[in-house]
Amino acid sequence: PINPERSREGSQRASTSYGINPPKPRLPMHHSILKWLVLLALLLLIVSFVSFWFGRPSFSEAGVVLRIDGPSQVSVGDEVTYKLTIGNDSRVDLNEIKLKFSYPDDSVVIKDGAIVSDLSQEFEIGKLSPGQKNEMEFKAFLVGDRGNIKTTKAELNFKAGDLRTQFEKETSISTTITSLPVSLTLVAPPNAVPGQAVNYILDYRNESGSDIADLLFEFDYPDGFAFQKGTPSPSQGNRSWTVPVLKKNAGGRINIQGALSGKEGEAKKISVVLKRKIADRYVNYEKAEVATDVANPLLGVDLLVNDSAAYSAFPGDDLNYTIKYSN
Repeated sequence: PINPERSREGSQRASTSYGINPPKPRLPMHHSILKWLVLLALLLLIVSFVSFWFGRPSFSEAGVVLRIDGPSQVSVGDEVTYKLTIGNDSRVDLNEIKLKFSYPDDSVVIKDGAIVSDLSQEFEIGKLSPGQKNEMEFKAFLVGDRGNIKTTKAELNFKAGDLRTQFEKETSISTTITSLPVSLTLVAPPNAVPGQAVNYILDYRNESGSDIADLLFEFDYPDGFAFQKGTPSPSQGNRSWTVPVLKKNAGGRINIQGALSGKEGEAKKISVVLKRKIADRYVNYEKAEVATDVANPLLGVDLLVNDSAAYSAFPGDDLNYTIKYSN
């Protein structure tokens, strides 16, 4: 039999428990899927933003390669080859690239069989993609004296990617002239009085390992010098001597005589340029110079024979020598 009192008490406990903590209703399945889709979309958005911001292409000038390769030492007159490399190791395109290449001073540059007077060249390269490089070669004959340092320079102008800034980069290489194929020794009196006769002597020798052809010695006399004689005789005018072939270890001498005038204290320089025939034209090869100082003597001295400065004597003549001196 059922106890009415106990049944009523249980009913009351059940109703009281459900009234205080009612059971939570479950969300439908499609609501849970939507929640996860929203979270996934938000995560993908964050990842995309981070990838765009931190993974986009960046530019650094260190990624632009500009290099000149060439010899560090040469003999004067040697033909030198310079190899220029331009490379793009960055992650963006290099655009509007312009290059200027400058040869060393006094170089002899031959292009299409002719000597070029302008010692710099400009090029428009355009564009270099990431990982791409461009190589160029430049040739020149280096002219100078032993110990001269010849510098070659390259300048690059460009834009990077979408940046509006114009970038510049340059590099250079130095080459030292360490030897002279033909040694030149030019001698002049250290000082002379106005109107005094002077002798200029040039000694030259082929110190290279082979014969040298088509040489020309060209002198530049100082102001106030009056040419009188040259030994051997000049090849043209009174300034030029040609040497068709100068054998290995062979040499020669040129002796020039004349009178020198000028003011006291003046330094009278004489120079000689050794030229070599290249592309049917003589170009500077080596150079030497020396100076003579003009000075007034403390005493003037003249020697006369029979009252003449140029007396011609015959056997049996009496000779009367006279010395004249003055302060």
